[in-house]
Amino acid sequence: MVKIKQCLDTGCTKYILLEDGRTITTPNDVCTGKIWTDKDRQDYADIVRATRETIMVNKPVMKDAKAGDEVPL
Repeated sequence: MVKIKQCLDTGCTKYILLEDGRTITTPNDVCTGKIWTDKDRQDYADIVRATRETIMVNKPVMKDAKAGDEVPL
């Protein structure tokens, strides 16, 4: 089990950073336009810096994931 360190929903894509340095990139069911705030930009930069491996999926998974949850990977 790996804990989720940080999540970012950009409107079309959700980024889920795990404590072991992997990031899961998953599309949302519906792409909604979203204007990025300064916090969103900072969260994205933090996720990019901490990512050592990316897992990209082509269908929505982990829709209700939030920081602190455990993932069975």
